[in-house]
Amino acid sequence: MDEYFRCLFVRVATTHPIMKANKVARAVFSLEKQPAFMPHLSLLYADLPSGVKERIVASLGRRFELEFKVSGVHLYLIKGEPAAWRRVGRCGLRL
Repeated sequence: MDEYFRCLFVRVATTHPIMKANKVARAVFSLEKQPAFMPHLSLLYADLPSGVKERIVASLGRRFELEFKVSGVHLYLIKGEPAAWRRVGRCGLRL
C-alpha cells in the first residue's frame, strides 16, 4: 500500500472496545458515512521508495504480539499539511 499516511503501520485487533469507540466517534463528529474503519497504528508518515520500506519492515519484522491499554486519545485538527496540524484536546477513556 503506497499511501503517505499509511507508509508504515501496524494493524490492530478488531476488538469490541475499539469498534465501539469508532462508532461513538463517527456519531459525535457526524462521520457515519466514512469508509469502513481499519484499526491501525501509524508508525511513519512519508513518501518512501518501496525498497526503503521493505528494509524497515525486514528490520522490525512483520508480526507483533503486543498488548497494551489506552487511557486516552488526543484529538487533532488536521487541516492542511501535517506540519500545520494542531492538537485541540485530550479525552480520557474508561478502562
